[in-house]
Amino acid sequence: MATIHSAMRAYTLEGAPTVSALTEGRRGAGPGASLALDANAGFSPAALCQRLNRQLFSSTPAEKYATLFLGIYDSASRSLGYTNAGHLAPIILKPDGSLRRLEAGGTVIGLFPDVSFQEAEVQLAPGDVFLAYSDGVTEPENDFGEFGEARLIELVQKNRQLPLQRI
Repeated sequence: MATIHSAMRAYTLEGAPTVSALTEGRRGAGPGASLALDANAGFSPAALCQRLNRQLFSSTPAEKYATLFLGIYDSASRSLGYTNAGHLAPIILKPDGSLRRLEAGGTVIGLFPDVSFQEAEVQLAPGDVFLAYSDGVTEPENDFGEFGEARLIELVQKNRQLPLQRI
């Protein structure tokens, strides 16, 4: 995680990668090649995951990999651009009780040398709740069994009117 965190900070400080910049920068380049990125071209979560994957694959032991959900929220348009690299899909809970899973993406990062990721965008409406979680939340068990995703969703839906800190 420290490698991913520091790489993300470095990549975003030097200029946000775009899918086209990533593809153009890779032609004829080997693993770990640096990319010339256009900082004005816009942020691409999928391109950043591709770049993180190459770095993790080339700089960590073969058994090391990570799951990652990467999104960027534009508050002016209420849009969330994202890619999901093998992580449990976050869920958007609608006020009417319906839900949408954010699954566009690909496999885990760091396990394979050359993977690509799908990217998607979703509009968030007033009253929507964005729920991102790890298996550490849903898999704990007690005498009654596993906590589970259904119970998590039910709990958040029941308390959706509370302030975020309380939810």
